[in-house]
Amino acid sequence: MVEWPNFQAFTNLISDPDYQAISHLREEAIDDSLLIRLKKL
Repeated sequence: MVEWPNFQAFTNLISDPDYQAISHLREEAIDDSLLIRLKKL
């Protein structure tokens, strides 16, 4: 689990070209992985 400082920081990561260029490696390494946004209570 990762706690992001805010939603914008998370969207900055997943839209970053460097992240997108290597995200296939993460997906190939993990059969069933999800990025799920949670709200801190």
